[in-house]
Amino acid sequence: MQNTATFQGNAVTPLTSEGSIIVAPPSGQPAKEEHKTKSPVPVVLAVLGAFVLIGGVCAYLFFIMPRQNTVRLVDQLKPHISTLKTATSEVVDNLNVMYSLATEQEKAPTKPNLQTTGVLIHPDVASLTNNAGILGAAISTGQKAIVENGIREIAKLLRAAMRSLLRAPSDIAGVSTPAEDPYLQTYRSLKTETVKTTESVSKAQAALAQLVSITESLPRVLPADVKGKISSNSTLKISANGYFSEANKIAQYYQILSDTVIEMNTKISSFKTAIASAGAGFGTVLQSDNAVSAKTTLSQVQIFLDQGNKDMQDMMVLSQKLKSISQESLPMASGDYHAHNIQVLQVATTYFTTQSGILQELVTGAKSIVQKTEQNSLTPADMTLFRNQITIGVSQSALSDAKFASDLQSLQGEEGTLTISFWQNNTRLGDGAKVTDAVSAYQTSLDKLRQDNVIKGLIQ
Repeated sequence: MQNTATFQGNAVTPLTSEGSIIVAPPSGQPAKEEHKTKSPVPVVLAVLGAFVLIGGVCAYLFFIMPRQNTVRLVDQLKPHISTLKTATSEVVDNLNVMYSLATEQEKAPTKPNLQTTGVLIHPDVASLTNNAGILGAAISTGQKAIVENGIREIAKLLRAAMRSLLRAPSDIAGVSTPAEDPYLQTYRSLKTETVKTTESVSKAQAALAQLVSITESLPRVLPADVKGKISSNSTLKISANGYFSEANKIAQYYQILSDTVIEMNTKISSFKTAIASAGAGFGTVLQSDNAVSAKTTLSQVQIFLDQGNKDMQDMMVLSQKLKSISQESLPMASGDYHAHNIQVLQVATTYFTTQSGILQELVTGAKSIVQKTEQNSLTPADMTLFRNQITIGVSQSALSDAKFASDLQSLQGEEGTLTISFWQNNTRLGDGAKVTDAVSAYQTSLDKLRQDNVIKGLIQ
């Protein structure tokens, strides 16, 4: 760049390339260059700006951002902790209701949980009367007196011995005749509570899983004390999961037990109807005017017996559901109680199987008598055999009836003690209050964390 000059009067004052004025010296002296001094203000401002910027970044990174992250994290956790608290309270309440239902029924004077009855043979059998026309149409004159004498003896046996099967239901322990026994109503209520408990447990476990999932991936920038407080739910997770798992086992167990008892009573009711119908038909067989009529009646009796046997098989399948529960799935301290429940079902199914089998043998014997009557080959030996079948059948029925009453009475005597012991010895159930308190304490700590980290006037 060329130097320029300024004009001062008639003299020319030259300028340097930097804009400095070259002062013309007196004649004979060299020219001197005159410099201007720069202002320090821009530099100071720049330094201050840098300090402010760095301070702002540090304040955001180490003060504002950690607190914002804390507030956002707590807001993310709050809905799940609220759901967990509500669901835990529901589980505790549902288990309390289940306990009341399971133990209250044990205080009743009689506690039949199955509609059992010893009245299997229809009264027509016991009131069987001697009739001159019994099987007479198909029997030759020579055999008639023999047959009538045999039937007369059979009738006496039936009237005398089968009355033991026809006593009032109240005479037999565990017998229940109402259409809907109060015990069954209790089991229906118990089943309802098991469904509620299962739903509440699922809801609680899902909420707890969400809490754990969120706290396992925390933001990197958080206040030093926040991470520890947020992660304190690990202890809550351990105690809560154990409690919820046990509550679910109890709900599942009582749901199977309730379903078994309710469905078995339905099958027992059907079984009793089938056996009663079979007994009614059998009671008329030996009073038939001819063998053809007796044969038809016996065919109808067999249909009822087949239905009764089907109901019996269904009952065995139902009882097997309870037996098939694995040890891992059983609630804590339920071993004796579970074995007792299985035994009750076993006693009932054995009793009905025995009684059904006895009636089947009588019907089979009657079929043989009718068949031989049709063939005109009935002998006194046949009648003696049939009479012996009835005698043995009645005796077996009486023994089975007495054993059933005794076994059921014994089982019912221990049922109350075993039920209460199961609930009281299950120590995990006592964790309900602890879990509830722990959930409430965690919720309170989250609320305080949020309150302590909210920056007023700043959008969180």
